[in-house]
Amino acid sequence: MSFLTPALLAGALLIAAPIVLHLVMRREPQRLKFPALRFVKSRQSANQTRMQLRHWLLLVLRCLAIALLAFALARPVLSGSGLWGGAGGRGAIDAALSAALVFDNAPNSQYTDRNQTRLAAAKETALWLLEQTPADSTFEVVDRSAGFRSKAADRDAARLRVERLRVDSHPRPLEAAVAEALERINGEASAGGERPPERRQDIYLFTDFSSGAWNEATRSAVADQLESRPGATLYLIDVGVEEPVNVGLGALRLSRSRLVEGDPLELRAEVRRLGDTPSTGVAQLWLRSGEEFVKRDERPLPASGELTFALTGLARGLHQGFVQITGSDPLASDDRRHFTVEVGAPKSVLLVAAPEGDAAFVREAIAPATLGAGFASRYRCEVRPPRELASTDLDQYQAVMLLDPPPLAIEAWRSLVDFATRGGGVGVMLGRNAVLDAMNSPDAQVLLPAALKWRSREETYLLPTDYGHPVLAELSEFAEDVPWAAFPVLTYWELENARDDAVTAARYANGDAALVDRPLGRGRVLLSTTPWSDPLSRPEPWNLLPTGEDPWPFLLLANGVADTLCDQTSAPLNYRAGETAVAPLPVGETLEGVVLMTPDEGALRLPVPPGAAELSVSATDEPGPYRVTAGGTSNRYEAAFSVNLDPAFGELDRAPFEQIAEQLGGADRVRLVRNRDDLTRSIDLGQPGRELYPWLIALVAAAFAAEQLLSNRFYVEAPTTQSQ
Repeated sequence: MSFLTPALLAGALLIAAPIVLHLVMRREPQRLKFPALRFVKSRQSANQTRMQLRHWLLLVLRCLAIALLAFALARPVLSGSGLWGGAGGRGAIDAALSAALVFDNAPNSQYTDRNQTRLAAAKETALWLLEQTPADSTFEVVDRSAGFRSKAADRDAARLRVERLRVDSHPRPLEAAVAEALERINGEASAGGERPPERRQDIYLFTDFSSGAWNEATRSAVADQLESRPGATLYLIDVGVEEPVNVGLGALRLSRSRLVEGDPLELRAEVRRLGDTPSTGVAQLWLRSGEEFVKRDERPLPASGELTFALTGLARGLHQGFVQITGSDPLASDDRRHFTVEVGAPKSVLLVAAPEGDAAFVREAIAPATLGAGFASRYRCEVRPPRELASTDLDQYQAVMLLDPPPLAIEAWRSLVDFATRGGGVGVMLGRNAVLDAMNSPDAQVLLPAALKWRSREETYLLPTDYGHPVLAELSEFAEDVPWAAFPVLTYWELENARDDAVTAARYANGDAALVDRPLGRGRVLLSTTPWSDPLSRPEPWNLLPTGEDPWPFLLLANGVADTLCDQTSAPLNYRAGETAVAPLPVGETLEGVVLMTPDEGALRLPVPPGAAELSVSATDEPGPYRVTAGGTSNRYEAAFSVNLDPAFGELDRAPFEQIAEQLGGADRVRLVRNRDDLTRSIDLGQPGRELYPWLIALVAAAFAAEQLLSNRFYVEAPTTQSQ
């Protein structure tokens, strides 16, 4: 046991006061002359014994009251964390506190209730908690931000770090922050030393219990971390709102991020509502015009479902804008979604086929002769025979597609390799005209992603298992509904000795490769093991992909291949916060540096590495529009992209604490704290023991009350006998 103010123990010496009073005020026995003297003498011994007992009892009560008062004012502390001390065996009496304060500073912490954000509420509670701890305690302040981590701090330094906490737009997973906190309080951080084993290991996690942060993966990871640290206790301090209310937008989906002049742009976003939200509200579409944004459309916010906008008449160039909802909303971070699109001329694609009619299916799929009103063809196709390939200037095309090619001249293979290296896309659709030895020649293999093995006549059909490859992007929305079995593949080329950088984009139902992709220089090569040009009129067609009944999957697949081959040098235009954006640099020009314009109207000077074909931008922390510029008005370079928050932020429905606690190890390892009263009752407020002051002061009051009761009873004035 220890004392917070041991000097006040000297007050126990005041017990000398009642002893002196007892000796001074001791009543002397009165000598009375009674007729029955013998009877009085017989009672003398009993009366003296009773009187002495009363005096000693009063003396004990008075001494006890004074001693307990001095003991209470000295504030004794009982070791251990339980009510009676030592309940958990968590530390010695003089063990210093070693705690970690973990903050969930994800964008959801901007939720405002009673004019206070959840992060502000967490900081306020943390600062109060720090004030209750001993001055010599050390703290680890951890949040979900990535980056440099400082060493353990004393109470004053920890207070400063808490005050400087900010919302992070791209936080790491919550379990990563908890893992770091556990390592630090166990002395495993690289900058720390060994901590004494008697130091407590408490983690105070300030969280809003949102289901996005406490998903199944997070719970499982934190449970494993606590299991490996049996001495640690996790306190979940609830700074959320019991019944959150929110209206927000999900991810913004564009019909295309790169359009052809004349194409309409369609934007879709899910309207998310949580709680009792008002039915009023307005959705708006804004588009940049010069240096300002201009409202292009406005409509009532739907009660549920999707929000849809359409833009037409976009001129060539880069366009930036955003979709937002207006109205009173506790969480503003999910009310706006930004976008960037590029409008350009149709892409030129060279179709190499002999005879020319073999190109009909692909040409009509990617550049149909007739289109509906308001639509423009994204591709301009030109058909040439294989014999002209070597003499054709390929730089005028964005992609070259070889449809069932025969053996080519060495010059043709080398021309295709050079074209792909400079950034072009090459598609090779193998068929009946392919010759095994010619396709496996050294010149052909420089281009192709794999060698040919043999022709397989095993009937199968296309069956992608993963629609994440860009070739299958347009089919991903219908992944479960594509009737691939209705378009059988009767003959195909089996492959072997695939290159290390080759990726199988799609397979057949029997597991053999159907589409294989590989990068080559700044370009890309895509190989199909079955042709896309066989008409039904041809004997023994190799497949029915373009000729089956209602071949809409082939149309989407052909457009996906054309998009991949033509846009492989084009970086994405829309990113999530924290991702590294890529801005293509002009070909044939040398830039020493560029200026990055950020959403907060700041300007950052970025150097350009010599000979770089693209510029990587990692400063994408804030959501909004970004622009990259260089040069003057006559020779100006400009690129643009937009950054949005992860749509998972904004999902505020709360995960039940009971489920979290059960999965993390029960009440012995995880404790819920909803307010400061709970914090006072459930936690030792950062001290290494339990104060006994409340109990001792109650005993002091009881001792004084007993002393008063007994003294009033024992010292009742006896009737005077002088007149008798």
